[in-house]
Amino acid sequence: MTEARRTWRRAIALGAIIAVVAGALVLYLDLSADPDATRSQTDRFPLPVPWTIFASVLLGMGLGTQFALLLSNWHRIHAVLKPNRGRVICSLVLTLLAPVALFWGIPIAVGFSLPMFFKILFSGEIFFGLSHEYNSMAQVVLLVMYPPLFYLFSSLIISGIRHRILRIAVFGQVWLAAYGAVLMIFGFYSGNL
Repeated sequence: MTEARRTWRRAIALGAIIAVVAGALVLYLDLSADPDATRSQTDRFPLPVPWTIFASVLLGMGLGTQFALLLSNWHRIHAVLKPNRGRVICSLVLTLLAPVALFWGIPIAVGFSLPMFFKILFSGEIFFGLSHEYNSMAQVVLLVMYPPLFYLFSSLIISGIRHRILRIAVFGQVWLAAYGAVLMIFGFYSGNL
């Protein structure tokens, strides 16, 4: 069996495991929550079960592919992570286009959320005023986590996949994984934008 075929089998297996674990965790949290509890504007609105399964599959397959690429390139990880123009540009594009919140079901990209992020960072609200707002804190965590994660993912894709069309497809898969994660984190409505 070739290394490429082994990597794709590993990606499918890891993706399935991640999808089942993430979906089961979110379903457990959603189904065990009290449906009669009062909901404030910043609470998470749970997804219906089919949407949770769909979002967990998107997340699982995207992360499964990245973990499989990481495992197949682990022996040369220093060369994989060495910065070059293509890796940096691709990670910036992924970071700026990645969904960071949902506003009435439409994903809001990081590029549109950066002014709000800098406003709350420099005003001090990030440390004091947002501690009780789930949606705001989840957005801040995503904004901080995206750049290093997407640099790693861009490096793995560029150095681990030779065919350009397949690279583009896997970049799309990473974006869909981020969208699946945002769906599971925020539900259908994020009321604090």
